[in-house]
Amino acid sequence: QLMLGIMTDNNFDIYSTSNKPTSIADARFSDTPTRVYTCKATSSAKRHYQGIGFLVGQLDDVYLMGFDTRGGAANEDWVDMYQLTADGKWLGGGVIEPIVTKHLIGGEGAHFKYGGNVEVVSDSEYLIYSIEQYYTGGGLRINMFSKR
Repeated sequence: QLMLGIMTDNNFDIYSTSNKPTSIADARFSDTPTRVYTCKATSSAKRHYQGIGFLVGQLDDVYLMGFDTRGGAANEDWVDMYQLTADGKWLGGGVIEPIVTKHLIGGEGAHFKYGGNVEVVSDSEYLIYSIEQYYTGGGLRINMFSKR
């Protein structure tokens, strides 16, 4: 099952597929949110993330990472990590609990405002990516941050 998340104001809406697609082209998302979570942290709830990513832990814990470039011309890249919690199964809706906020410093020109996400490498490591705005054919700049 695939999930798509949209964070607005204090809510995080999850839309999930009604089928088990073999590719993204086969995905059929619901018209209304499958689950709605309310964010406990009002200051971070007002963020306008350029990207979000999901991580699922070994015990089926679900985490959300929000990628954001702040600071105007300073282009400061930040990632906020939350845990989605609920009574019983996590798919039942509930709250988003903030865990950590990190300021990441990468190479010149690549920022979360142009794109970013997370990739699980192993049980104990994930990579966070940010990319540059323009690809001029000379090589695309990608920042990678590792967390073990």
